[in-house]
Amino acid sequence: MTGSKCACVVLMFLHAGCVRKIRTDSDTGKDATGTSSSIAPSSTIQPGYSSQDRATLLGLARQSLQKAVAGEPLTSVPPGLPAQLLVKKGCFVTLTIKGELRGCIGNILPDRPLAESVVSNARLAALNDSRFSPVTPAEVPDIDVEVSVLSTPTQLHFISADDLMKKLRPHVDGVVLKIGEHRATFLPQVWGQLPDPNDFLNHLTTKAGLYPQAWRDGNTELLIYQVEAFKESEVLRD
Repeated sequence: MTGSKCACVVLMFLHAGCVRKIRTDSDTGKDATGTSSSIAPSSTIQPGYSSQDRATLLGLARQSLQKAVAGEPLTSVPPGLPAQLLVKKGCFVTLTIKGELRGCIGNILPDRPLAESVVSNARLAALNDSRFSPVTPAEVPDIDVEVSVLSTPTQLHFISADDLMKKLRPHVDGVVLKIGEHRATFLPQVWGQLPDPNDFLNHLTTKAGLYPQAWRDGNTELLIYQVEAFKESEVLRD
C-alpha cells in the first residue's frame, strides 16, 4: 500500500481486496475495479469483542479519520483501554460511502497493538489508498467505517489446484497469495462478490499483477486467516 504499505506478506500493509465491482483486466498489483457494487459485511470468526469494545475501536477509527482529513497529527491511543484492545493483532479499516468503497488499508501481521493499528490504518485509508484521492472534509459525515480484526495467518498446504479449491472456505477464509515477489490479499468479505474459488483465485492473482491462471503454475504459496468485522452503521445505530 501507499507509504507504509507494501505487497509483501512478511511486511505490513496491503490493499485488502475491499473492492468495487471486479473486472478481469490486470493492473500492477492493485484491485481491478469497475462499476460500483456494495461491500458485504462479514464476520468469519466467533465474536471475541463486546459491543463496547467494537464501539471503542470504531470511535478510534472515526477520530483518526477526522484528524487525518483535517490535517492534524496522528491520533494517540488513549490510556486505560481494555487489555484485549492492546493485544497485537492484524486489522484492516474500510471506508465506504453509501456502500461504495472509499478506502481500505490494513496490516496482515499482528505486529503491534490492535488499537494502534486501527488508528494508523484509518488514517492511511483516508489519505494513502492509491486507488483514490484523499478523503475530503465534505465526505467525512457520509463515511461508514468498518474494522476487520484478523486472526494470525496460517499456511494452507495443498498438492494441486483442485485440492486448493476444495480446501478454501468461501465466506470464511481471507487469503494471502504469494507467487515469487508478487503478493496480494483478499478479505473474506470479497467472497460475497466472488463466491467461486476459481474466480476468487483468478482475481486475486490478477490483483498481484500476474495473469489470472498463474496461481495454477506450481509455485504458489497461500496463507489464510479469518476476520471479526464490524461497522459503524451496525454497531452504533440506535
